[in-house]
Amino acid sequence: MQDTVIEALRRGDHAAAADAARRLAEAEPDNAEAHHLLGLALRGLGELEAAQACLDRAVALAPDNAVFHVSRALGALREARLDAAQAALDEAIRLDPNQLAAYVTLAHLALARHDLDEAERQLGLALRVNPDHPHALVVQGNLALARGNQDDALRCISRAARVVPDDPMVLSALGLAYLAKGHFAFAEQALRKGLEKQPGARRLRWALIECLRRQRRPQEALAELRVLNEADPADPAAAMFRADLALALGQRDEAVAVWRELLRRAPDPAGPLEPVLRGLVDIGLPEQAVDAVEELLARDPGRDAVWAARLQLAGGSREAYQAQLERWLQACPDSLAAREHQAHFHEAIGELTRAVELADALLAQAPERDAAQQIKLRAELHEAPAAALARADTLLGRAADPLLRRMLMGWRGLALDRLGRYDEAAACWAGMDPLPQQGVQPPPGVADTIENPPAPAQAALPPPRLLWGAPGSAPERVAALLGSSPDCRLLGDRFGPPQRPDGLWPFRQDNTMVTAAGWRRLLETGGVDPDRAIDWLPHWDARTVAAMPEARLIACIRDPRDMLLNWCVYGCVHRFAFPTALHAADWLAHALAPLAQWIERAPAQVQVVRGERLDAAPEAVAAELAEALGLTARPDPQAMTAVVTGLGGHATAFPAGHWRHYAQALAEPFARLEAIAARLGY
Repeated sequence: MQDTVIEALRRGDHAAAADAARRLAEAEPDNAEAHHLLGLALRGLGELEAAQACLDRAVALAPDNAVFHVSRALGALREARLDAAQAALDEAIRLDPNQLAAYVTLAHLALARHDLDEAERQLGLALRVNPDHPHALVVQGNLALARGNQDDALRCISRAARVVPDDPMVLSALGLAYLAKGHFAFAEQALRKGLEKQPGARRLRWALIECLRRQRRPQEALAELRVLNEADPADPAAAMFRADLALALGQRDEAVAVWRELLRRAPDPAGPLEPVLRGLVDIGLPEQAVDAVEELLARDPGRDAVWAARLQLAGGSREAYQAQLERWLQACPDSLAAREHQAHFHEAIGELTRAVELADALLAQAPERDAAQQIKLRAELHEAPAAALARADTLLGRAADPLLRRMLMGWRGLALDRLGRYDEAAACWAGMDPLPQQGVQPPPGVADTIENPPAPAQAALPPPRLLWGAPGSAPERVAALLGSSPDCRLLGDRFGPPQRPDGLWPFRQDNTMVTAAGWRRLLETGGVDPDRAIDWLPHWDARTVAAMPEARLIACIRDPRDMLLNWCVYGCVHRFAFPTALHAADWLAHALAPLAQWIERAPAQVQVVRGERLDAAPEAVAAELAEALGLTARPDPQAMTAVVTGLGGHATAFPAGHWRHYAQALAEPFARLEAIAARLGY
């Protein structure tokens, strides 16, 4: 009967092997080999816990059998118990120094953690036992592959395949070597044969998926992803890749089902929660995102990460957000995260005294809560900048996250600015340059000269109206002002997905842009009246003029030196990352040059909104915009409140002329902006 079990294992029939081995073990309960074979068969069936129990029984009956210890180690590896596997392999070698399988396994463990020197040492021990053994040759090939020598890897593994062409380990290694070499057809053949022997080998199926992807066979790749995902619906990598590929192939329902199942099955849904919710929102199913979160909360109402996600899905109104926050506080009254969000909410709506009270109560219990510390810091900036500076220094002393450090250095610089220590503030902000920042790079290759644009065509239809302001000019204030008039339809969709593919922004790869007629058609197709539209552009330059010379531009400007300072300290709505001060100054000079030229050449087509005048006389600017744009309903300056005031009640830009405090510290960048400042009237 033992021969029957071995033959079934060789042909991969684990069910038959398990049945025969179980009968043998029941007939001969003290037969260690029977328990060993039963363990191997059960492992092949995926019954890992039962398999390991059989292997443990085999070792207990025959503790001096090195092979049993190797099998036990392989079982431990399947369960990711690395210490247990290492101990079993060490014991196998102690019992039998010529146990080649132990050396091969130890070499593969070393390769998995990229310890190539240890892998080579274990390979040497295996080769001393048998220099021609196929499994030793596989290790030799895998080591060569890890060192980037694909030809040597393929040579070694092919030699092993000639000896044992149907060996699962050899087939797996051969498929991976062919894949690394770019021989996709050969790789696919070897990987499929390997999967016939080991259908549960996830690494092989991932390699096959990559092979199919590289051959541009997405439907077949999706089929293999389904096998992976259905075997383990809680594996986020397989689920997310399957959903992405299904979406790309137009199978939205499948993607949604996979996402929802992942959240149901994941031991900790916090990991995949954000990408799943983002995916649902991006494809226009925010209600599905809410349903998914509510399902998680019904199952376990004590997870802070899930409640935080529910807040993000609350919608745009203050009332809806507050209602979800109150639900969280009621469900988790002791949650520090909920109380932190509560303090932040009151700060965001301008109830600063209440925000500070909540922050103080939270810090009395948990002084390490950084969000509460930052609320205190922003409050101190108003009346006690020296205290804010001290708090910023304390927080910087323990902050490890680079993005947090960057933010804290920004606040620290503002504290120094409030104290009149401008040179130190400039040095602090300059220190942010090596730190990472969120955002995209400013557009390269700014077209800074308008070269004889075509004359605007005489048309019965109103021209497009474009709104633009370079970083630091606070165009969001003018956008809020115009958006308050019922005569306007402000289009801000270019600042996030989805974005119109008209080339105005983001740029097309061929660098072409639509004409005014094409612009109108795209808006009409999307259900937008182009006569009411004001298209807010993150970037405008000479290429825009060449494409739509008849367009009316609403240009937001400030003194370019103030713009540089604002961009550095406050960032910009465009999400353009701030380079060094010198590079930012050069970029601004180039970006503003076509505007100055267009104002000089076609003043009737440019409505200039100066930031300093908007700050000082918003009612007058609103009236001027209404007259210039033919609006019957005058924009309401109160609409700017939310963008003029930021966190902690602080302004979102410096007052006009603030750059003069930094004339010495930023002398070189400012010098590069003098000429364009003069052209713009500063």
